[in-house]
Amino acid sequence: SFFSAINPDGNRFYVSNSNDTTVTVVDIPSLTVLHVIPDVGSYPFDMAFGP
Repeated sequence: SFFSAINPDGNRFYVSNSNDTTVTVVDIPSLTVLHVIPDVGSYPFDMAFGP
């Protein structure tokens, strides 16, 4: 992983995976992977959340 962030609601954890250009979305209460976002670009190093 390269970077991680928690969403504003505090229920999801996002982890960038620099080796395979994806972001993994983890549900915090259950600690389960909800989704893997593909092809986010080389070496994702920052995240921003919008409304």
